[in-house]
Amino acid sequence: MNRDEAETICHVPGPGEPDRVWWVGFDSSHWSDLNPGMVAVFRDTPGLDPGRFEMSCYRDMAYVREQCGLLAAQAAADAQ
Repeated sequence: MNRDEAETICHVPGPGEPDRVWWVGFDSSHWSDLNPGMVAVFRDTPGLDPGRFEMSCYRDMAYVREQCGLLAAQAAADAQ
């Protein structure tokens, strides 16, 4: 599979860019985050209530990119 560099976890420094970088991230699999895999587990396991996901929100890649950008901006502001 050939994927665009913007869609992979990889950093290739451009000319004049440092090769030592910080990675900024977070996870989106908490109580109010919809995780389709967990929905399947709860649906298929007796005694677990899949209804607990009714108020959950699915965090798509657009959300993740936006949040990472905000985290990076905060880190950059703190570094000054």
